[in-house]
Amino acid sequence: MKKEVWLSVFIASAVFSVQAIHVAESLVVDLDAATLALSNNDYVRSWTNAASVGGVFTNLIAGRGPVFQTNVGGATGVTFQALNADSIMTNMAPIPTSICGADTWSMEVWVLNPSVSANEVAFSWTARNKWPVASTGSCFEFRYTSDPGNAVEHNGNNVPWYTGPLPGTVPTTGTWHYVACTRDAEGRERLYVDGQMRALTTPLVMRIRTDGLFTLGSTRDYAQTNLSAYGAWYYPFSGTISKLRVHDGTLSEAQVYENFQTERAAYGVTDVSDSVWAASPAATRARRCATSRAT
Repeated sequence: MKKEVWLSVFIASAVFSVQAIHVAESLVVDLDAATLALSNNDYVRSWTNAASVGGVFTNLIAGRGPVFQTNVGGATGVTFQALNADSIMTNMAPIPTSICGADTWSMEVWVLNPSVSANEVAFSWTARNKWPVASTGSCFEFRYTSDPGNAVEHNGNNVPWYTGPLPGTVPTTGTWHYVACTRDAEGRERLYVDGQMRALTTPLVMRIRTDGLFTLGSTRDYAQTNLSAYGAWYYPFSGTISKLRVHDGTLSEAQVYENFQTERAAYGVTDVSDSVWAASPAATRARRCATSRAT
């Protein structure tokens, strides 16, 4: 009987450990659409940050807010409308210095974009204009656009969606993707999509500003003094966010992969597959073969 009890406890512990999400140092932002006590197609007027910084994301522009949906591609999410500025949400909690300057950080997001345009910011913790120092390297903006060279905008020294010979394009639209971007103590930034590292870069200059604003669905323009004006916001987003986490440390490649594996089933994402990219799997295989022959 004791052996059976011990085995049950061991199995329960093992299951729990597999399902636990890895955290790098501590969480600064922790959002999960599934925790919202709303009905399908309700407007989201507040979204509480469950992490250490706290605060609540609210839509400051007078209007309705983004839309809570229980089935977007099979998962729960909050949908933002690029042509409807009242869906932008902000959290007025101060930005921790631990994710600014050249310090370490990690961002993870489950995101679905039905189509891409030239400029869309899904999430940012900085702002534009009225720069406290030189502007290059001062921004953090997660973008899901048609530009394969810009997944994370730093206002120069941006993080691309790929590093050759991987497909030089953005992930496919209309389906869920897990995207993570990390920065380590040596200044290396890595971009992952659906558990795979797709880009590695070391920005020459990084000085993320400390006077920014946590924003979902856009990024703030400090040249505009009226926070409620449409012109006070850059590049509204036209997709859905289900989960978003920001850490003030660096997730390892193994931790990113394990977090993806823990959550992917809920989004109908199969284990690592090149088909998540807009390039065909056959084209991807051809690139890899060519690279192997060259080396």
